[in-house]
Amino acid sequence: MIKLVSINLTLGKGTTLERHVLKDLSIHIADGEFVVLIGGNGAGKSTLFSLISGYRLSDSGAIWIDDQEVTKIPQHKRAAFVSEVMQDPKVGTMAHMTIEENLSFALMRGKRRGLTLHDCVKRRAFFREKLARLDMRLEDRMHELVGNLSGGQRQALALIMAIVGGSKILMLDEITAALDPKTAANVMRIAADVIREEGRTTLMITHNMADAIHYGTRTILLTNGQIGKCYNQDEKAQLTPALLINEFSMF
Repeated sequence: MIKLVSINLTLGKGTTLERHVLKDLSIHIADGEFVVLIGGNGAGKSTLFSLISGYRLSDSGAIWIDDQEVTKIPQHKRAAFVSEVMQDPKVGTMAHMTIEENLSFALMRGKRRGLTLHDCVKRRAFFREKLARLDMRLEDRMHELVGNLSGGQRQALALIMAIVGGSKILMLDEITAALDPKTAANVMRIAADVIREEGRTTLMITHNMADAIHYGTRTILLTNGQIGKCYNQDEKAQLTPALLINEFSMF
């Protein structure tokens, strides 16, 4: 589903801030897999996301998505098969639009107008079905402005917005970082349920070591632009947050 081969990227070329962010990085993520990325600041996690989404282009190497090479395809053309939820709920949703308008906007992302659901009744029923998964009663508030929602509700809505367009790849960039612990736990539970039900290929960045252990099929530790270690399900079952934090000092 996702294959990165010998990816290199240097930022700030020719300046005193020049930094080789990703170094001959290769990753293969199978269809339907849920991979969690961890690593210290500057390890290359967010840069990797920006390459997959097309926001940045690599200096060398190749990126394949669903057997199609997309290395040089820009972001707006990848929007049909790659969607992202950011850490700030305000970034992924539009406060001065209603819930339904936000979802309608997300439905059209990366698509031609002719591919959208023209029938308003069918479209509204489709949105209600997706929102009902959140168990937040947002399906009964579709005409309410998103600015009236709580941070947790907006982040959950952003998650639904990321999947309504049918993108094959879902990227979650520290989606609970701006939330209180109770709300963060609820949003992560919802995200895991949606990912499982939808069968989406998913990558998630987190600094929460408990989440890195509990969620996903694999957890990858990035360090200095390279893969330091990869933990499968059996290896994750033997970890604790303290042990995982200690792994950082070994690379």
